[in-house]
Amino acid sequence: KTVNYKEIKYRDGSTIIVDLDKYQTFQLSHNGDLTGSMVTSTKPVAVFSGNRCNKLNSFGYCSHLVEQMPPVESLDTTYIVPPHVDRSGTMVRVVSVNTGSTAFSITKGTSKISKSIGTYGNFDIKVSGKQVVVVEAKNKVLVLSFGLAARRSRNGDPYMTMIPGINQYIHQYHVSVPQGFEDNYFAIIVKKSSKASLRINNDSISKKNIALETPVTVGSVDYVVLTVKVQPGVHRVETTDQSRFGLTVYGHGHDDGYGFAANILGPGKI
Repeated sequence: KTVNYKEIKYRDGSTIIVDLDKYQTFQLSHNGDLTGSMVTSTKPVAVFSGNRCNKLNSFGYCSHLVEQMPPVESLDTTYIVPPHVDRSGTMVRVVSVNTGSTAFSITKGTSKISKSIGTYGNFDIKVSGKQVVVVEAKNKVLVLSFGLAARRSRNGDPYMTMIPGINQYIHQYHVSVPQGFEDNYFAIIVKKSSKASLRINNDSISKKNIALETPVTVGSVDYVVLTVKVQPGVHRVETTDQSRFGLTVYGHGHDDGYGFAANILGPGKI
C-alpha cells in the first residue's frame, strides 16, 4: 500500500522528510496498518500512534486507540504482559525496532514458542483473559497489549497499553484512576520475594481486592502478577523494600474501556 503526502505516493521503505517549527505537529493517516514506521528527528519530539476506531474482534464495538510511543533507547528485551480480567482475551503485539532479523520467544503458561521477525516487522498473538505472557528477545523490541471486548458484556471496548520492560520498573508510582468506569484495576508485576512489601496508599493489599494472582518465572527470578481492583482517585503504589515492580492500569465501563502504563521510561529518566 502507498501513503499520499503532498500529492506524492510513498511506498514501504520510502522516507518522508518534514520540517517542523516549535510546537508544530505533523499527522500521517492511512486506512491500512502503519505499524513498523520509524520516526527519527534531529531534535526531541513526541510521537503518538493509534487508530481512530478499531474493534479488533468480529464482535463488539470499535474504540479509539492511542498511545505515546517511547523512544527506542528506552525499550527493553524482556517483558511480562499481565492479563485483562473480564475480557474475551488479550492481543499482544511485538514490534521490531531493528534492521535485519530479530529473534524472540513468547511464553504463555507452559507453552513457549520461538519466532523471528524482519526489519521493523511485527507479530501478534491472542491469549485468554487469564494468561500471563512473557516476551524475551535478542534485541530491543516494543510490546503492546490490547484488551479485547467482552463477548457477553457491554462493559469495555478494546484499549491499547504500552507494556514496560522489566528494566523499566521503578519502586514507587503516583497514578490517577479516572472516574466514570464500573471496574478499575491495577496489574502489578512484582518479584515473589517482595510481594509482602507492596503498599497502596500505605496499606497492604487486601486479599478480597485481588481479582487474579498468577506466578511466572523469568530466567531464574520468580514473579507474581497481581490484578487488584481499585477505586477512582489518586493512588501511591510502592514497595517498602524499594524493589522495582511493573504497574499498568485499566478499567471497563458501558461500551468503553481504557488502559495505560504507569510509566514507560526507564529508571533514572523519571
